[in-house]
Amino acid sequence: MYLFLQAFAVYDARRAEPVPMPPPHVHWYQIPAFYAVITIDLVAGFIGSHDEATVVAVGKTWHTANLFETGAIMGLFAMMPFAFAVAGFVALALREKPAG
Repeated sequence: MYLFLQAFAVYDARRAEPVPMPPPHVHWYQIPAFYAVITIDLVAGFIGSHDEATVVAVGKTWHTANLFETGAIMGLFAMMPFAFAVAGFVALALREKPAG
């Protein structure tokens, strides 16, 4: 295995360096889109949940509705504003500067 990897490393070192291509500007919108999708999933999980009592290994009883409610609140008040803020900063950063 070592010889195979060493041979590939020697081969790769002799190849010409590829010209780096900058990612498209739309690439930066993946971050706020990811946060928005997670937030929507947390809220949808809360809306579609039903309350069940769950006992964990240490004997503590949890209600699943409380867990889903906590996730939805965290998503709405922490993750969604962050997604909007990042989207705004990205839009401002990618804006074309006027010529002059």
